[in-house]
Amino acid sequence: MKTGTRTAAFLTAAALSVSMAAPAALAADTSRAASGVAARAESPQVDARQAATLKELKARLRKAVKAKRRAATAVGTATTKLQALRDAGTAAIFTYQGASVALDEARAKHAAAKAALDRTQGLVANEDALWADLRQRMTTAEAGYQPLRAAYDAAVAKRTELQNAVQALRTQQNTAWANQNEAAVAASNVQAEIVQVRDALDAARAAEQRALAYAEDCRLDFARRKAQWDDTRKRNGHWEGLRDGTWRPAAGLDDAEALLEQALVEVKMAQSRVADVQNHLAQLNAKLVEIEDAIQYWADVAADLQRQIDAYDRPLADQNAAVTAASAAMDAYYAQHIDPLHKEADQLRKDLEAAKANLPALIAAEKPLADAVTQASAALAAATPAYQSAQAAIDAAEVVLTKARDALGKAESKVKKLKKQIRKAKSRR
Repeated sequence: MKTGTRTAAFLTAAALSVSMAAPAALAADTSRAASGVAARAESPQVDARQAATLKELKARLRKAVKAKRRAATAVGTATTKLQALRDAGTAAIFTYQGASVALDEARAKHAAAKAALDRTQGLVANEDALWADLRQRMTTAEAGYQPLRAAYDAAVAKRTELQNAVQALRTQQNTAWANQNEAAVAASNVQAEIVQVRDALDAARAAEQRALAYAEDCRLDFARRKAQWDDTRKRNGHWEGLRDGTWRPAAGLDDAEALLEQALVEVKMAQSRVADVQNHLAQLNAKLVEIEDAIQYWADVAADLQRQIDAYDRPLADQNAAVTAASAAMDAYYAQHIDPLHKEADQLRKDLEAAKANLPALIAAEKPLADAVTQASAALAAATPAYQSAQAAIDAAEVVLTKARDALGKAESKVKKLKKQIRKAKSRR
């Protein structure tokens, strides 16, 4: 009864959901249909606006193209005019430039000749004073150099002392390392021997176990035979009392007893062998410990020496820095105060020799060079007006050409922009 009620309730709910969903679906279809009608109604208006926009853009493009052509024509005209002005002014410009270069060259030659003459005359006139001044400055410079040299020698001596101390410690450290290495080799040999002795101990113990096992077998065999003999003796009496001699002791009892005694002897020998090997192994282990102690001792000695060596690092580095600083100070002083004086003396000697030899020729060559400067100045002054006029016309034409090129660039940019807008408008249709 309950099952039927649940089924009926489920069917009723399903029917209600279907009946409620149907109006919603119908409303959605109606809305989509209405949207489609509205879109078709607006489409002609949109096309008309796009067509008008495209037409306007094309008209603006035609105007921009015409403006671009006019700008290009203006650029060509300005370029032609500028080239014509340049061609017309080439002679004046070249004449002015040639005169300017000639004047510069004449001035340079005269200045060089006048400077050489003045220098030569000054050298010849002041030779004794120059040498006296140079000798005085050299004496003063060498007096200042001596303390720097003494400080450098003292720094080098102190560094050598520190280096010798470090070298002595390193020699001791090398000896300690050699002893440590020698002990390490001995330890390696002892370890190898210990491995062999341990193998021998294992073999001795195995032999001992075999001897014990064999002795146990002999003991069990002897006990079995002894038990048989005892049992027989209990049943038959002592064998010495038998008259017919039909009873004898258990077969092999004496042999079993002899084997047992021999086995016990072998056990003792095996145990003695084990003890000997163990003693040998203990001796080797003790020797290895002693060698390892020696290795550690020499390692400690080397480490202690290394600490002593390391303790010299900072003083030695400081002393190296002191030597470097002293050397640098000495070299800097020499390079700044003494070496220039030597070079100055060599140069003064050469200059005096050359001055005495060249003075007559320098005096004779200075006057024509001064006259050449005067003539070059007059030629430049004569060429200047024509050059200035031609250059002013060229500058004005270059300004016109620059403005025309700017206008052409703007026109080309406007044409490109309108073409891009037209392509974009066409893509929207």
